[in-house]
Amino acid sequence: MLEDHQVEVGKDWKPYTLTFSKGEFTKCAIEMFMKSKQVQIDDIKVTSIKTSIIPPTVLDATDYTGDSFTAHWEATEEAESYLFNLYKKEIAAATVSQDFETIKATADGMMDKANSVIPEGWTIEPNHGDSKLEVAAEGINGTQAIIFDETNDFITTPKSEKPIRDLRVFVKNLNKMPCTSRLYVQALEGEQWFILGAMDIERISAEGEIISLTHKLEANVYQVTFAFEKSEADKDLDVSIALSNISYMTEPENTPVITDQEVTDTSFKLDKLDPEADYSYTVKAKNATFTSAPSREKTVLDLTAPVLDKATLITNGYIAKWQPTPKADGYHVRNFKVYTLPEAQESILLEEDFSKVTEGTLESPIGLYNVSAGSLDKYELTQQPGWLGQCNYKVEGMLGGFGSFFGQGLLQTPAMKLDGNNGKFKVEIIAYGSNGTAGDSLVIQAGATKYQRFLIPEDGKPTSITAEFDCGKADMSLLLYTYKNTYYFIDYIKVSQELPAGTQVITEASNATIWGNTNNSYEFSNLTQDENELFGFRVYAHRWYRGQEIYSLSNEMNLVDLNEIATGLKDVKDNFNTFTVGNKLHIILPQAEIIRVYDINGNCCLEAQAIAGMNVYSISRAGFYIVKAGANMAKISIR
Repeated sequence: MLEDHQVEVGKDWKPYTLTFSKGEFTKCAIEMFMKSKQVQIDDIKVTSIKTSIIPPTVLDATDYTGDSFTAHWEATEEAESYLFNLYKKEIAAATVSQDFETIKATADGMMDKANSVIPEGWTIEPNHGDSKLEVAAEGINGTQAIIFDETNDFITTPKSEKPIRDLRVFVKNLNKMPCTSRLYVQALEGEQWFILGAMDIERISAEGEIISLTHKLEANVYQVTFAFEKSEADKDLDVSIALSNISYMTEPENTPVITDQEVTDTSFKLDKLDPEADYSYTVKAKNATFTSAPSREKTVLDLTAPVLDKATLITNGYIAKWQPTPKADGYHVRNFKVYTLPEAQESILLEEDFSKVTEGTLESPIGLYNVSAGSLDKYELTQQPGWLGQCNYKVEGMLGGFGSFFGQGLLQTPAMKLDGNNGKFKVEIIAYGSNGTAGDSLVIQAGATKYQRFLIPEDGKPTSITAEFDCGKADMSLLLYTYKNTYYFIDYIKVSQELPAGTQVITEASNATIWGNTNNSYEFSNLTQDENELFGFRVYAHRWYRGQEIYSLSNEMNLVDLNEIATGLKDVKDNFNTFTVGNKLHIILPQAEIIRVYDINGNCCLEAQAIAGMNVYSISRAGFYIVKAGANMAKISIR
């Protein structure tokens, strides 16, 4: 309701005039209703006096380079010009992030209450019951984390002055096993606490994952508690999780940068901007008589593509490297096999039989409970990484989906290089339907506009499908779903292309997500390079904003030849060197030596017989260490 009026009506016919001042340009209606008696209405007349014009519809910005972008909006019929406004969004000032690095642990992993510094306003209670561990380096990239393993272990954020608009937390399942325990998220709205949501512990990743709770937030949440509840059924199980990197944001303030800059076009190029800042813009329409209200605000949240550095070779692998990207919360790095065809042939770019799926039947499929679209790699259900999905279900030897209240059942293949043979490629699928799929169609979508539908005539029986497309691109995925959102299951899929000699066939071999802007390398190990084959890597910057996952483009791929002499190892006979990647310590020696690693208290954490060349060791805890090898010594940091 925009506005309302009341009038008292008598028994005689009488004209009434009501004046409204809050009408909008579209979708306005006037509703008339009675509180008690019956009333008859005759002759209705609605008139309007123009006091403004329609504001423009703002569009997404383009040509983002970090310090520049071009703003766009749609033309407004009555506008003669436009007034452009640019704002700097003070996101850093509105954001609170806590990684718990000020919490210290005793030697047995308990919270050191004498030496820990509890962040101001936070309440941390991980020590109810018979906890076996309270603090450990189980957070993002081995950072400090609080361990929950007993009912009423909890963390409460400070009470915010403004409502919370964005909320996320890093959670890791330390003892991956079937269980019924849960992590509850409670929120304070006004003076009343309520349950915002609950996470099943068994569904939390063993590698750890950032979970966004933004879409669960009510309008006026000022404080949040994360609380562990160990179920009675799990009382004899060692169920525990690690929490770290809790981050929340209130509504960011806007600082004006450009105010009412008059523009006659429907775009405006901005430059000399701060690459570390976020910006938004609004536009007003203007003519000789009126100026409209401002348009809706459009926030520019883009990220620039990471600049890749030359990889460092290690034994049976390489270390991918790149330069930091402003505003990134982390990076997604993909490792590819790049095979050059020695002769013309049909090349298989993707082949998957889902043999790693070992449970579920067509009559009783098992859901993944992935109601938000995301990577399926953590479920370890495919031979090749890079599959994405939403509302997915398992049947032994098959993977599929089912549309529901939470969204459409989708499967998306890994990205493939499909621009060869003028974009022509073939897709072969064996699919099944169940529980009422018969008569629906499986849709294979290639890109935004190209798709083909194939009838599934019967439930429980295989349907063989062959589709040919001519729209292949260099980095293309295929999307699979049913037209009417019924159950479908893919038993086998193959994507192939006829390619000439010399064509590079690129397939994804592995990938990883790295959290933190300063972590700019990742090690791919246990690789085998075949004849006519190289490896390559691409890196995408990643960030979160109010529940959105935002990725940069990846403009290039760096090729890696494992048969080359590794950078830094050409003169290995004369050089001693150390470096770290995550929690991996790399030691380069000119000759075989016994190496020892000491922590800052002088305790020997590692003693090993190292070989001449590259040696790699895992260090479990973050901190500073001294490395000694013969007469050589180096100080390193594990983060």
